[in-house]
Amino acid sequence: MNPTERQAQLVSEVETGERAKALADHPELNRALDELEAHYVAKWRSDLSLTHEGREALWYALQGAVNFRQHLRAQISSGQVAIAAIDRMAKQPRR
Repeated sequence: MNPTERQAQLVSEVETGERAKALADHPELNRALDELEAHYVAKWRSDLSLTHEGREALWYALQGAVNFRQHLRAQISSGQVAIAAIDRMAKQPRR
């Protein structure tokens, strides 16, 4: 990958990280995820009529919300790493 292609890839990672940050900071999205997580946990804990499969489905649904948040954090982190890489590239002498 030549430097121009690498720069474009890094800029794309920065943009993705910025969009992920906007989502992670969005109050309505956080409220919705919080409510879903609380609902899944409450139902999982309290509904004694649930079958093993039903409880397992709620657990997987909860993990989906958790994994979504983790994925956003990973994208934010990748964007921050890309910013540092762009800064390093800018400080390197041109050949």
